[in-house]
Amino acid sequence: MGTVTKIGCRLRGVRPARAVLVVAVLAAVAATAAALIADNVLDADGLTGFDRPVLAWMVAHRAPVATAVATGVTDAGGTISMAVLAACVAAWLLWRGRRGSAVLVVLTAVGAAALVTLTKALVSRVRPPVALHLITETSASFPSGHTLGSTAVIGVVTAVMVVAMHRGTGRIMLVTAAVTAVAAIGLSRLYLGVHWTTDVLEGWLIGGVWLVLCLGAAMWWSARQAPPVAGAAPGARP
Repeated sequence: MGTVTKIGCRLRGVRPARAVLVVAVLAAVAATAAALIADNVLDADGLTGFDRPVLAWMVAHRAPVATAVATGVTDAGGTISMAVLAACVAAWLLWRGRRGSAVLVVLTAVGAAALVTLTKALVSRVRPPVALHLITETSASFPSGHTLGSTAVIGVVTAVMVVAMHRGTGRIMLVTAAVTAVAAIGLSRLYLGVHWTTDVLEGWLIGGVWLVLCLGAAMWWSARQAPPVAGAAPGARP
């Protein structure tokens, strides 16, 4: 049985409407925060006041080893790396007969890439001074594409894997590793001097909103398609 279908079967016993409501609330809260940061960036006020002090702190604490690690982390969280990860996981899921989960991974990754392109074009924010860059970047600054993409892709891959796992310890370890990876990718962008703090925060938020929406839509759809829970009254609504 596919991973997404498993989620749907579980939801049949815990009221899909309630699960979708929780997803909607989480998405609404994150979207509100993202809108607030976007407004701050456009008006150059609010949280943008932390941008320069944080960047200055990062620059002041650079070291050769830290630079090498940050460069490696940021490369691992780049567009190509995330595309390869999504493609490999989707291929593996198809091989295992989990078509719904494969489609979920692909759509989440493609949607994240589209959101990065669209938002960067709409805001067109200038990156920090080139003199502070430790790597070359030429696109707009807001939001951080590495952060948004890794949040969505690593998030959906983790969700698909966690649901398929049976041991609680393994699930905790996987989620911890995923959160650490996403956080490290975002921080590496600050350390390397190619993003402002609000760029990274926005990337985490938009990526999180998109991830929650994709997972919520997949759970709702699967719950509607899954067979009723054994023992449920005929014609009873979930």
